[in-house]
Amino acid sequence: MIQKPNLATRLQRTASATSLAIALGCTPTVASAQSAPDVTATLPPAAATDGSPAGGIGDIIVTARRREESIQNVPISVAAFGGNTLAERQIDSADKLTQLAPNVQFSAVAPASGNSSSSAIFIRGVGQTDFLASTDPGVGFYVDGVYFARASGTAISLLDVDRVEVLRGPQGTLFGRNTVGGAIQIFSARPNFNGVSGNIGATLGDYSRRDVKGVLNLPITDTLALRFAATKRDRKGYVTNILSGRHLGDVDTFAGRASLLWKPSDKFEALLIGDYTRDSVNGSPTVFGGINTSAAFVRFASAIAGCPGFALTTPVTLVPENNDRRCANNQYLALGPYKVASEAPSKSQLEMYGAGLTLKYEPADWISVKSITAYRKTKPFSIRDADNTPLLILETVNKDNIKQFTQEVQFVGETANSRLKYLFGAYYFRETDYQFYPVFLPSQISATTGEELRVGGLNNNASIKNQSIALFTQESFAVTDKLNVTVGLRYTRDKKEATPYETAAGSGYGYTNVGYNVAYPAPLNAQMVCLGAPRTGAPAAACRGSNIYLFNPVLNSKTSSKVTPAATLQYQWTPELMTYASYSQGFKSGGFNTRIVQPVISANAPTGREFLPEFDPERVATYELGGKLLVGRTLRLSVAGFHSKYDDIQIVVREGVAPVVRNAGKATINGFEVEGTFSPISPMLINFGVGYTHFEYDSFTPALLAGQIGLAPHALGVVDLDDKQAYSPDWSLNGGVAYRVPVGQGAITPRADVAFRSKTYFDAPNTEQIAQGKYALVNISIRYQAPENRFSVAAGITNLTDKAYRGSGNSSLTASSGYAEVTYGPPRMFTVEGTYNF
Repeated sequence: MIQKPNLATRLQRTASATSLAIALGCTPTVASAQSAPDVTATLPPAAATDGSPAGGIGDIIVTARRREESIQNVPISVAAFGGNTLAERQIDSADKLTQLAPNVQFSAVAPASGNSSSSAIFIRGVGQTDFLASTDPGVGFYVDGVYFARASGTAISLLDVDRVEVLRGPQGTLFGRNTVGGAIQIFSARPNFNGVSGNIGATLGDYSRRDVKGVLNLPITDTLALRFAATKRDRKGYVTNILSGRHLGDVDTFAGRASLLWKPSDKFEALLIGDYTRDSVNGSPTVFGGINTSAAFVRFASAIAGCPGFALTTPVTLVPENNDRRCANNQYLALGPYKVASEAPSKSQLEMYGAGLTLKYEPADWISVKSITAYRKTKPFSIRDADNTPLLILETVNKDNIKQFTQEVQFVGETANSRLKYLFGAYYFRETDYQFYPVFLPSQISATTGEELRVGGLNNNASIKNQSIALFTQESFAVTDKLNVTVGLRYTRDKKEATPYETAAGSGYGYTNVGYNVAYPAPLNAQMVCLGAPRTGAPAAACRGSNIYLFNPVLNSKTSSKVTPAATLQYQWTPELMTYASYSQGFKSGGFNTRIVQPVISANAPTGREFLPEFDPERVATYELGGKLLVGRTLRLSVAGFHSKYDDIQIVVREGVAPVVRNAGKATINGFEVEGTFSPISPMLINFGVGYTHFEYDSFTPALLAGQIGLAPHALGVVDLDDKQAYSPDWSLNGGVAYRVPVGQGAITPRADVAFRSKTYFDAPNTEQIAQGKYALVNISIRYQAPENRFSVAAGITNLTDKAYRGSGNSSLTASSGYAEVTYGPPRMFTVEGTYNF
């Protein structure tokens, strides 16, 4: 039987047939299934590795539709970047993809998480700000085909990356789950049989930055190859706690990966990948964002500290601390973006490891069978000072032990004449987590009894179990040589289970339960103030409330299912011009709020304590028109316009102290993306992207309206119909230019990049105190590449203009806790790096 030509041969034929040249160092990559050199993402010497002349625009192969295709033929709004391209643009972690892709917002610190390795990701106005295991993200995140279910661990280091693909819009008929807003796919470089090879490199910079990395590709036999990659990144934090001297926003990360490829024949291969990541830093770069001095906890904490104008309602003897700098007011805004006065021992840690086995079998030219089996364990831990003041107003500990198993099977093939291409797949997902979330509220040691005066903290603990199954299919039929029709269908069944163990909370960071004497105290009510345990003793009788459950510790179970279709019409006007029209639906299951501090009355919970409050699934239906154009070696252009109807939107609002997920209602999202690469002359390459997202609420659900009864329209903390979606600026632009200057057989390439975002809100009520106005980031670099790419050296500056900008925010100004917090991105930083290739 005649075998299909391998991908490298097909790429050469494609390049020859379309007269495409190999691109300069700032273009996206040609993504090879054999992890061939990233020829379109490097700066070649006199000629490219496949014999094409240097300069111009090369082809890009992506797997956005689970098969290898030129990006020019994919009827999807997709951006792709090679590993070398990312390095040249100084993109070393996943959250920095925001700077490259329009209509994509990727924050490394999810609101209220306190963890520098967690994230909030939004594409085209669809995403999720909550990071809990009881709430699913709105954007699918995949590494080597394996879905990462939690926000924790997605802001990962980009280690030995082959390519990154960013897919916008619902992708439900091709991906395992939760691709309602889009998908980000990261593919690591695979082992190859081209001999022993690899690289070692180091990066130095200000803020005591010291990074080292290494890659080793080791063929063992003609059919077995190993690849190792590791990196160690260190950098001092850029936010200083003026009370403790600790530097927050630091980097202390180790990441390693080992992959084993066995390819005994052209028909079968097995790829085993194991990875490990450890991140341990002083805390996320979160600082004071504002305070409400009328809020109950603020008043109580201020009174304990002896602040002028504050008094306790309960007669107890305290040790006053008449130090005005400890008193709660907005003076802490004057510290600026890179200083904080926090008394909490902030901490951010992550340990994550996993293994995945991908089996691929091609019994015939017309079919391929793939199995992806993976297990992952993620253990995030953080201590967070929510108010970011010297007072104990509200502090949290977040600790999870997340275990995930996934199994996916795909059948991909085509008919003998290639008129019909098909895919059938099945997916299984199982996840467990025990969330341990103590919340610490105002307290003080009594001078007379040595006992602790406490408002009453909480243990927001819960046992979580999530399960999902899906069946999906997609078929593409070539009606004519130019007209192609694609249809897809996906069935999803998700089951969510949560058992709460929410009790009165503990004393100090040793997690000792002391509790309080009533389950739901009113703010500053005398009942809520109770003398708890001495630091070395048992709780006083009046405070033995650790066995008082705020919600009944019973199993809460919710099952959601949905059939979501997709359809696309694609027309190839010429070999260089393609247009398409598509319709797709996305679905994200509902769940339970496991972070609650007050009863929520509902039909099945008449006292508010019988069952956890739940929220329903959300759905997105998107219509998209797009086109792609290639003009010789000079211009590649991609245009897409979309219209989305968003139903039962899951947003986070404040009810009492806690952030809870509610279904907001309906919204319409309109927008577009324009992306391109332009090479007016051979040594120069220009890339650009423009994105626009206009989010508008159409109506609210009765539940959301009921939660805002008695609140004035447009009041602080109220969600209004004219509010924008969180993490969804109207405008997002990026651009870059590189110019290759030959130096002997090598080359020097200066490069400049800019990324712009219009005003961005970080919560559903659009709280101005934590919003970020329009801003632009400028990065520059210069790189020397030696002949035959034996080594390279580079120097770069990120955030050249030293812009202070917010990357995330969280507000509880209207609640009893009365605080706001914001996280700032890094200031201007310098780096010098070198890489030796062998």
